[in-house]
Amino acid sequence: MKRVRDLRESDVSGLERRERARFASLAYCTSLVRAGLDSVELELEIESLTAELIEPLTRIGLQVPPDQFLYSPFIQDSDSILELAVDLGSP
Repeated sequence: MKRVRDLRESDVSGLERRERARFASLAYCTSLVRAGLDSVELELEIESLTAELIEPLTRIGLQVPPDQFLYSPFIQDSDSILELAVDLGSP
């Protein structure tokens, strides 16, 4: 396994609510790939979310490629953020 950075809620607390929801989706997708689920749709979703989040993550000082961080949205994020992630079209 590659060396990865373990991110916590405090690391992404500077993101706006919608950005947090999109980041939760990105973290979820990358965890599925790590678990062995590999699909074109999943890779396209990761690429799209990564492109969408470059500016917000850079703004808060996080420049970690998606395959180099661990973040569990189910542990770190509130139910309202997870619900928003679903509403915004998460996988």
